[in-house]
Amino acid sequence: MTEADKQEVRHVVQEEILAILADAKAQLGSKDPTGFGKKALDGLASVIRRRQTTSEGEHQ
Repeated sequence: MTEADKQEVRHVVQEEILAILADAKAQLGSKDPTGFGKKALDGLASVIRRRQTTSEGEHQ
């Protein structure tokens, strides 16, 4: 497996995780009156996006 293949797999996995987090955030709805759950999911998504951006910048 080449480095490009590894990066493609990583990108796909990261996108799937972001989609799962978005679905979880949508399902929280009114069950999260304090907004803590949404903030936690947003934080996780932010970490993933930051790592994705860093990873893409290193291999271009």
